[in-house]
Amino acid sequence: ECYRSAYRGALKGRDPFLQIEALGNLGFNLVQNSRYDEAIPKFELALQAAEQAGDRRSVARSWGNLGTCYYQLGDFEKALELLKRGESLAAELKLEWDRQNWLGNIGDVHYERGNHENAISYFEKALKVARELSDPTWTANWLNNLSIVQRDKGDLGAAERYNHESQNI
Repeated sequence: ECYRSAYRGALKGRDPFLQIEALGNLGFNLVQNSRYDEAIPKFELALQAAEQAGDRRSVARSWGNLGTCYYQLGDFEKALELLKRGESLAAELKLEWDRQNWLGNIGDVHYERGNHENAISYFEKALKVARELSDPTWTANWLNNLSIVQRDKGDLGAAERYNHESQNI
């Protein structure tokens, strides 16, 4: 309710940056509750407001968030398009936390499509960024994903190494 109230106030006060933040948080709350189809319109409005305001950081985040929603809903083509846009702009803007998230989500899409080599490539890129950020949660997450893909590929030695490293974190 606070985000909805903030959004109404931002509309009334014509504050595009507060609109973007409120919409992004509304969308994120919906994502956290697996309500991806309901989150999409929030992220689309945030994207529109960010583009109009010239807020490239929020454009990158909106693309990535939209891509995540489409991935969760099974529209892998649209997800890849949006996630790649978000990751590219995040790299340009040096938004490394966002970048590792979108890289990993691209890996998730490839994994779901059965493309293990591309999944590994993107999980490794996400892992590299997470390590550079000294983020133990995301480092362990990408290691775990790499373990799963390697297991599915039949490389049990690699899967075990990634799994042990993840557990140690």
